Amino acid sequence: MGHRARACNGNARIIWRRVCRSAAKSVVLHGVTNIPASLSALTPEWVNERLAANGHAGEITSIEVRPLEGFSGVMGEVANLHMTYSGASDLPMTMIGKCPLDNERAKRYNKVMNSYKREYGFYRDLYDRVPMTIARPFVNEYEDESGRAVLLLEKIKGTAGDILAGPNIEMFNELIQQLGSMHGQYWGSDAFSSRDWCIEWSSPSGSCAGLDDFLVGSGGCAFDFRVRS
Repeated sequence: MGHRARACNGNARIIWRRVCRSAAKSVVLHGVTNIPASLSALTPEWVNERLAANGHAGEITSIEVRPLEGFSGVMGEVANLHMTYSGASDLPMTMIGKCPLDNERAKRYNKVMNSYKREYGFYRDLYDRVPMTIARPFVNEYEDESGRAVLLLEKIKGTAGDILAGPNIEMFNELIQQLGSMHGQYWGSDAFSSRDWCIEWSSPSGSCAGLDDFLVGSGGCAFDFRVRS
C-alpha cells in the first residue's frame, strides 16, 4: 500500500504541476472588490449596480435563490435566481447564478485550477466570438485576491442531462460539432497568448506547496491517473 500511495502521489503531482503553472504568474485581474461570498448573499442593490454598469435597464427589488434540482456543487454553487422588478425591464425573470463555495477546500482548489478566473476571462474576452450556443452573461465579476466570483447568466431552455447515463447519440454528435467549430477557429492561434487567465502548458512549473493534503489522503491518494490495461 505504501509503494502504491507514493506512486499515485507522484503521478498526481505530474498532472497538477501542469495546472499550477498559471498560478505562478500571479496576475491580478482588476474588478470590483465587494463581491458577495455566496448566491444567498446577493442583494438587489449590488446586482442592480453591476447590471447598470453593464448597460442593462431595470430595477430589481427582490431575489429568490432556488437550487437546481438534482445538482450539488463540490467546488461551486449554481442556482436559479428568480428576480422581481419594480417595473418593465429587458432582463429575464430568471437567471442562472454561479459562484465558488466559500470554504477552505474549495478556495485552495480554485486558486490552483484558476477555474473562476478562467471562466471570468472567457466571458469577458471571448464568449461572443466563439461559434457555439453560449448563455449570455448579465453580470460577470471576479476578484483575484479573494478568489470571489459571481456570474449571472441567461437561462437557456433545454433537456437536463444525466451524468451517469451520458448523452444520446444525437446530443453527442451536436456537442462534438460545436466543440469542433470552436477548436477549429482557435487551434494553433495566438489569440490566447496575451490572455492573463489562460494556462500556459509549456511554461516552467510553478509551486504547488500545500496541496499534498488535498491530493493525498490517509494511506492513499485522491486521484489515480495511472493508465489501466
